[in-house]
Amino acid sequence: MQSAYLPAQELSIHRHCMQQLIHQSLIFDQENCHGFLIGSGQLIRSNSRTAQSVDPAALLGVYLRSNEQGKIAPARPSSLQQQFIKATGREPDCYMVLQCGNKGRTDALLFSDIELSQPLELEMLEDGVCTPSLAKARV
Repeated sequence: MQSAYLPAQELSIHRHCMQQLIHQSLIFDQENCHGFLIGSGQLIRSNSRTAQSVDPAALLGVYLRSNEQGKIAPARPSSLQQQFIKATGREPDCYMVLQCGNKGRTDALLFSDIELSQPLELEMLEDGVCTPSLAKARV
C-alpha cells in the first residue's frame, strides 16, 4: 500500500507534543513507549497510544522508543505499521524513534521508511502565549 502523500523532507511538531513524547519516553520502558503521531499535512500536532480513538485521516505516523543502547526491538516497527494500516488503509508517512541513551537527553529521530534508513528533518514549532507560534527551534 502506498501512503496518501509523500512527505516533504521536513516535518514540524508542536513543542507541547514533543514534550509529551519525551515524558512518555522517560516514564515508560522500551516495550511500553509507542503509539501514533497525529496531525495534518506536514505538522505533527499530538500523539496517541492507540489508533482506535483517532480519526484515521489525522494519523500521520508511528513513534517508538529505543533501548538505552539505541536499539529497536525488531518486531516493534512492523507491529505498529500493521496497526496503522489496519486503522487507515495506508502505510505510515513517518516513523519517529525516541532515543534515551544519553543521560539527561532524549533525541527524536524521524524516518520515512520502516527500515529507519531514510531520515527526515524535524522542526519544532514553539507554541504558547510567551512565544510566537511560528518561531522554529531545531529538535
